[in-house]
Amino acid sequence: MNLPQNQKTFQVIIIAVVFFLLAMIFGIFLTQTGKSTKPAATNKIVPPQVSPASLPKETKDLKSKLISKPLKNNKGDLLLYESTNFYVEYITSPQVFFVKIAKDVNNSKKQATEWFIAQGATGQDMCNLPVRFILSTLEARQEDPKFTSLPDGCTGQPISKPTK
Repeated sequence: MNLPQNQKTFQVIIIAVVFFLLAMIFGIFLTQTGKSTKPAATNKIVPPQVSPASLPKETKDLKSKLISKPLKNNKGDLLLYESTNFYVEYITSPQVFFVKIAKDVNNSKKQATEWFIAQGATGQDMCNLPVRFILSTLEARQEDPKFTSLPDGCTGQPISKPTK
């Protein structure tokens, strides 16, 4: 079967385009699967890395103490501390302590950390409980665009090996 020269050229171009598209799809797949799975913390909530059941006994006891006397219970979500700049809330599902900061970002984060320490928490406890910080207003987000949801010294990974 003799095809005119234009049809042969057209077939070659079509085959080249198909191979190019397949190479692009394969390349995109490889670059996406090779990306780091370490969570980025800036202005994002990093999910807990330790299941509540596998927390050390001391951390479980601290958690029980913290949630035992809430200021307010809103359908299972517990308000634990409240100030003019931030409040601390325990959300039962996903079992996370959220510090919601409205203003004076760095000072509020420091004061909230001091509150947890006054309740008996260590830096390790704050990472593993877990405690997460949220900027709850546009003003707060504009004040510190590089803000991290993690307590100081936390990476989003467990600091100590959880007990089994």
